[in-house]
Amino acid sequence: MTITSDHRSRPGRRRRRARLATAAVAATAALVAAAAPASAAVSPGVANRIVAIAHQEMNNGSHNHESGGYNCNYYSGALGAGAACSNGWRSEEWCADFARWVWAQAKVDNTSELTAAAASFYQYGHRHGTWHAGSPSVGDAIVFNLSSDGTYASHVGLVVAVSSSSVTMISGNTYSAKTGTTDSVAQETLSRSDSSISGYTDPLGGAGEPAPENALQSSPVVQYGTQMQVYGRAGNGHAYAN
Repeated sequence: MTITSDHRSRPGRRRRRARLATAAVAATAALVAAAAPASAAVSPGVANRIVAIAHQEMNNGSHNHESGGYNCNYYSGALGAGAACSNGWRSEEWCADFARWVWAQAKVDNTSELTAAAASFYQYGHRHGTWHAGSPSVGDAIVFNLSSDGTYASHVGLVVAVSSSSVTMISGNTYSAKTGTTDSVAQETLSRSDSSISGYTDPLGGAGEPAPENALQSSPVVQYGTQMQVYGRAGNGHAYAN
């Protein structure tokens, strides 16, 4: 559930009531902090693995597209989710299945809390104190069009590069310029001010891992932003099925 404050200042409120309201805000903040403590940032090693695996899967011709029927995909099959397809894969809207499969392969903690719903990445972040509206990092989940109650989102992808003005993601069940449908793993770069972006969730994991020699966080755009083809959108909006 989205947390909103009921304790904004109101005209005409007496000072005593204002002091009581301030105390209530502090108490509510303490409860929220106890329920969802801010977790330590993910290690550079985990973030690197997320980016590397996402790129590998985007370029893996045996996994990176639907086959065997509508929404039949490798990632739902690997997770044992959805309905059976004729080729052994499984069918359901699969942007979240792609993202949670990649996170699991990268050894992100607590991926069992994630589901086929894109909004489960918001709920994961809220639960662990890693949901944020801005300042994306590579490895983050990027969530689109989150409902006011936090139970629905239209799409989720994985951040693979960041600049001061743009964010690049790889996601499943997304638009492919080659096929003109939302049946692929593909990459897209969009403005960080895009109104469809609701926020980001940092993954958990990698505590105690040594930092890799070439951490992607230091220069993600140099290492990845100029090397991969960027796929377009359908029209002016996201042609996302999940």
